[in-house]
This record gives sequence, structure tokens and C-alpha cells, in this order.
Amino acid sequence: MLNIMISDYISCMQQVQTILKIIS
Repeated sequence: MLNIMISDYISCMQQVQTILKIIS
């Protein structure tokens, strides 16, 4: 269960970083 939450968090952060790169 914890592993799923961690991987979800990581993928979410990766998406955020990608969006920030596109904006800037």
C-alpha cells in the first residue's frame, strides 16, 4: 500500500516538474 502511494507521489511530482519546464 505504501509503495503504491510513493510511486503515485513520484509520478505526480514528475508531471509537475514537466509542467513547470513547459511554462518557464
